[in-house]
Amino acid sequence: MRKKIEKILIFVVTAMVLVLVHFYTVFYTPVSNDMTAKVVNVAQGASFGVVADNLVTLGVLKSTDGFVLAASLKNAKKKIKAGEYELTSSMTPVQVLDILVEGRVKRYFVTIPEGYNIKEIAATIENAGLVKKEEFLKLAFDKNFARSLGFEGLEGYLFPDTYQFAKSAGAEEIIKKMTGRFKQVYDSEFKAKSEGKGIGMKELITLASVIEKESGNALEMPRVAAVFWNR
Repeated sequence: MRKKIEKILIFVVTAMVLVLVHFYTVFYTPVSNDMTAKVVNVAQGASFGVVADNLVTLGVLKSTDGFVLAASLKNAKKKIKAGEYELTSSMTPVQVLDILVEGRVKRYFVTIPEGYNIKEIAATIENAGLVKKEEFLKLAFDKNFARSLGFEGLEGYLFPDTYQFAKSAGAEEIIKKMTGRFKQVYDSEFKAKSEGKGIGMKELITLASVIEKESGNALEMPRVAAVFWNR
Protein backbone atom coordinates (compact mmCIF):
# COMPACT_ATOMS: atom_id res chain seq x y z
CA MET A 1 0.00 0.00 0.00
CA ARG A 2 2.84 2.34 0.97
CA LYS A 3 4.65 1.72 -2.33
CA LYS A 4 1.44 2.38 -4.22
CA ILE A 5 1.00 5.74 -2.48
CA GLU A 6 4.64 6.62 -3.18
CA LYS A 7 4.14 5.82 -6.87
CA ILE A 8 1.02 8.01 -6.97
CA LEU A 9 2.88 10.88 -5.28
CA ILE A 10 5.79 10.55 -7.71
CA PHE A 11 3.35 10.55 -10.62
CA VAL A 12 1.53 13.64 -9.30
CA VAL A 13 4.78 15.55 -8.64
CA THR A 14 6.13 14.60 -12.05
CA ALA A 15 2.92 15.71 -13.72
CA MET A 16 3.01 19.03 -11.86
CA VAL A 17 6.62 19.63 -12.86
CA LEU A 18 5.82 18.86 -16.49
CA VAL A 19 2.82 21.21 -16.40
CA LEU A 20 4.94 23.98 -14.87
CA VAL A 21 7.68 23.46 -17.46
CA HIS A 22 5.08 23.57 -20.20
CA PHE A 23 3.55 26.78 -18.86
CA TYR A 24 6.96 28.39 -18.50
CA THR A 25 7.91 27.37 -22.03
CA VAL A 26 4.65 28.66 -23.47
CA PHE A 27 4.72 31.95 -21.54
CA TYR A 28 8.38 32.84 -21.49
CA THR A 29 10.03 31.38 -24.58
CA PRO A 30 10.57 33.86 -27.43
CA VAL A 31 10.64 32.92 -31.09
CA SER A 32 14.35 33.77 -31.36
CA ASN A 33 17.07 36.11 -30.11
CA ASP A 34 16.50 38.47 -33.03
CA MET A 35 16.05 41.98 -31.61
CA THR A 36 15.17 43.60 -34.95
CA ALA A 37 12.14 45.82 -34.40
CA LYS A 38 8.99 44.96 -36.31
CA VAL A 39 6.23 47.52 -36.66
CA VAL A 40 2.87 46.07 -35.69
CA ASN A 41 -0.38 47.96 -36.20
CA VAL A 42 -3.28 47.10 -33.94
CA ALA A 43 -6.38 48.53 -35.57
CA GLN A 44 -9.12 50.16 -33.53
CA GLY A 45 -11.76 47.55 -32.76
CA ALA A 46 -9.64 44.59 -33.93
CA SER A 47 -10.56 41.35 -32.22
CA PHE A 48 -8.09 39.61 -29.94
CA GLY A 49 -7.94 36.64 -32.30
CA VAL A 50 -7.03 38.83 -35.27
CA VAL A 51 -4.28 40.55 -33.26
CA ALA A 52 -2.86 37.22 -32.10
CA ASP A 53 -2.85 35.74 -35.62
CA ASN A 54 -1.17 38.88 -37.00
CA LEU A 55 1.61 38.60 -34.40
CA VAL A 56 2.28 35.03 -35.51
CA THR A 57 2.27 36.03 -39.19
CA LEU A 58 4.80 38.77 -38.50
CA GLY A 59 7.04 36.39 -36.59
CA VAL A 60 6.66 38.10 -33.23
CA LEU A 61 5.07 34.97 -31.74
CA LYS A 62 5.75 31.32 -32.58
CA SER A 63 2.12 30.42 -31.98
CA THR A 64 -0.94 31.97 -30.39
CA ASP A 65 -1.02 29.41 -27.54
CA GLY A 66 1.00 31.22 -24.88
CA PHE A 67 -0.38 34.60 -25.86
CA VAL A 68 -3.99 33.46 -25.65
CA LEU A 69 -3.46 31.57 -22.41
CA ALA A 70 -1.67 34.49 -20.75
CA ALA A 71 -4.43 36.86 -21.84
CA SER A 72 -7.08 34.52 -20.44
CA LEU A 73 -5.33 34.21 -17.08
CA LYS A 74 -4.85 37.99 -16.88
CA ASN A 75 -8.35 38.72 -18.17
CA ALA A 76 -6.71 40.92 -20.79
CA LYS A 77 -8.36 39.91 -24.06
CA LYS A 78 -10.42 43.11 -24.16
CA LYS A 79 -7.71 45.36 -22.73
CA ILE A 80 -5.35 45.52 -25.72
CA LYS A 81 -5.01 49.09 -26.97
CA ALA A 82 -4.99 50.15 -30.61
CA GLY A 83 -1.90 51.80 -32.02
CA GLU A 84 1.44 51.30 -33.72
CA TYR A 85 3.95 49.17 -31.82
CA GLU A 86 7.58 48.14 -32.20
CA LEU A 87 7.95 44.49 -31.20
CA THR A 88 10.69 41.91 -31.65
CA SER A 89 10.95 38.14 -31.96
CA SER A 90 13.11 38.17 -28.83
CA MET A 91 10.11 39.16 -26.69
CA THR A 92 8.18 36.52 -24.79
CA PRO A 93 4.40 36.18 -25.22
CA VAL A 94 3.90 37.70 -21.76
CA GLN A 95 6.10 40.69 -22.62
CA VAL A 96 4.22 41.28 -25.87
CA LEU A 97 0.88 41.08 -24.06
CA ASP A 98 1.98 43.56 -21.38
CA ILE A 99 3.16 46.06 -24.02
CA LEU A 100 -0.16 45.91 -25.87
CA VAL A 101 -2.26 46.12 -22.71
CA GLU A 102 -0.28 49.08 -21.37
CA GLY A 103 -0.42 50.83 -24.73
CA ARG A 104 3.34 51.35 -25.05
CA VAL A 105 3.07 52.50 -28.66
CA LYS A 106 5.95 53.52 -30.90
CA ARG A 107 7.06 57.12 -30.38
CA TYR A 108 8.29 59.53 -33.05
CA PHE A 109 10.83 62.15 -32.03
CA VAL A 110 10.58 65.60 -33.56
CA THR A 111 12.77 68.61 -32.80
CA ILE A 112 11.43 72.13 -33.28
CA PRO A 113 14.35 74.59 -33.52
CA GLU A 114 14.21 78.05 -31.96
CA GLY A 115 12.93 80.76 -34.25
CA TYR A 116 10.65 78.54 -36.33
CA ASN A 117 7.31 80.08 -37.26
CA ILE A 118 4.08 78.11 -37.46
CA LYS A 119 4.50 77.24 -41.14
CA GLU A 120 8.01 75.90 -40.54
CA ILE A 121 6.78 73.93 -37.53
CA ALA A 122 3.96 72.45 -39.62
CA ALA A 123 6.45 71.32 -42.27
CA THR A 124 8.66 69.74 -39.59
CA ILE A 125 5.70 67.89 -38.10
CA GLU A 126 4.72 66.60 -41.55
CA ASN A 127 8.29 65.49 -42.32
CA ALA A 128 8.28 63.50 -39.07
CA GLY A 129 5.36 61.50 -40.48
CA LEU A 130 2.82 62.71 -37.96
CA VAL A 131 0.31 65.23 -39.33
CA LYS A 132 -0.18 66.76 -42.78
CA LYS A 133 1.02 70.35 -43.00
CA GLU A 134 -2.35 71.67 -44.19
CA GLU A 135 -4.20 69.98 -41.33
CA PHE A 136 -1.77 71.38 -38.76
CA LEU A 137 -1.94 74.92 -40.19
CA LYS A 138 -5.73 74.91 -40.33
CA LEU A 139 -5.96 74.24 -36.59
CA ALA A 140 -2.96 76.37 -35.63
CA PHE A 141 -4.53 79.44 -37.26
CA ASP A 142 -8.00 78.76 -35.86
CA LYS A 143 -8.70 81.72 -33.55
CA ASN A 144 -11.38 79.90 -31.58
CA PHE A 145 -9.04 76.99 -30.93
CA ALA A 146 -6.28 79.39 -29.85
CA ARG A 147 -8.65 81.11 -27.44
CA SER A 148 -9.67 77.77 -25.98
CA LEU A 149 -6.00 77.34 -25.03
CA GLY A 150 -5.78 80.82 -23.53
CA PHE A 151 -4.13 82.63 -26.45
CA GLU A 152 -5.30 85.17 -29.00
CA GLY A 153 -3.11 83.47 -31.59
CA LEU A 154 -0.51 80.70 -31.52
CA GLU A 155 2.40 82.33 -33.36
CA GLY A 156 5.27 82.41 -30.88
CA TYR A 157 3.58 80.10 -28.38
CA LEU A 158 4.55 76.74 -29.87
CA PHE A 159 7.58 76.11 -27.71
CA PRO A 160 10.78 74.97 -29.49
CA ASP A 161 11.90 71.67 -28.00
CA THR A 162 12.33 67.97 -28.74
CA TYR A 163 9.04 66.09 -28.44
CA GLN A 164 7.90 62.53 -28.84
CA PHE A 165 4.48 61.63 -30.18
CA ALA A 166 2.62 58.48 -31.08
CA LYS A 167 1.62 57.99 -34.73
CA SER A 168 -1.98 58.48 -33.67
CA ALA A 169 -1.31 61.95 -32.28
CA GLY A 170 -3.34 64.51 -34.18
CA ALA A 171 -2.74 68.23 -34.67
CA GLU A 172 -4.75 69.09 -31.56
CA GLU A 173 -2.70 66.85 -29.27
CA ILE A 174 0.58 68.13 -30.71
CA ILE A 175 -0.37 71.80 -30.40
CA LYS A 176 -1.66 71.32 -26.86
CA LYS A 177 1.58 69.70 -25.83
CA MET A 178 3.67 72.47 -27.38
CA THR A 179 1.62 75.29 -25.85
CA GLY A 180 1.56 73.41 -22.56
CA ARG A 181 5.35 73.30 -22.64
CA PHE A 182 5.41 77.03 -23.36
CA LYS A 183 3.23 77.77 -20.32
CA GLN A 184 5.36 75.51 -18.15
CA VAL A 185 8.60 77.29 -19.11
CA TYR A 186 7.03 80.75 -18.94
CA ASP A 187 5.55 80.17 -15.48
CA SER A 188 8.74 78.69 -14.05
CA GLU A 189 11.36 80.92 -15.64
CA PHE A 190 9.90 84.21 -16.88
CA LYS A 191 6.53 85.08 -15.37
CA ALA A 192 7.63 86.57 -12.04
CA LYS A 193 10.51 88.59 -13.49
CA SER A 194 8.66 89.88 -16.56
CA GLU A 195 5.57 90.87 -14.58
CA GLY A 196 7.85 92.57 -12.08
CA LYS A 197 8.98 94.79 -14.95
CA GLY A 198 5.41 95.32 -16.10
CA ILE A 199 5.80 93.03 -19.09
CA GLY A 200 3.01 90.60 -19.86
CA MET A 201 3.29 87.31 -21.69
CA LYS A 202 2.31 88.82 -25.05
CA GLU A 203 4.82 91.64 -24.67
CA LEU A 204 7.53 89.14 -23.77
CA ILE A 205 6.90 87.18 -26.96
CA THR A 206 7.04 90.40 -28.97
CA LEU A 207 10.33 91.26 -27.27
CA ALA A 208 11.72 87.81 -28.10
CA SER A 209 10.75 88.30 -31.73
CA VAL A 210 12.50 91.68 -31.86
CA ILE A 211 15.62 90.17 -30.28
CA GLU A 212 15.66 87.43 -32.88
CA LYS A 213 15.43 89.93 -35.73
CA GLU A 214 18.00 92.26 -34.19
CA SER A 215 20.60 89.56 -33.54
CA GLY A 216 20.26 87.15 -36.43
CA ASN A 217 22.86 85.12 -34.59
CA ALA A 218 22.16 82.76 -31.72
CA LEU A 219 25.48 83.64 -30.08
CA GLU A 220 24.54 87.32 -30.02
CA MET A 221 21.06 86.83 -28.59
CA PRO A 222 22.05 86.98 -24.88
CA ARG A 223 23.80 90.34 -25.41
CA VAL A 224 20.94 91.81 -27.42
CA ALA A 225 18.41 90.43 -24.95
CA ALA A 226 20.20 92.16 -22.09
CA VAL A 227 20.04 95.49 -23.94
CA PHE A 228 16.29 95.22 -24.51
CA TRP A 229 15.58 93.77 -21.07
CA ASN A 230 17.26 96.72 -19.33
CA ARG A 231 15.52 99.41 -21.38
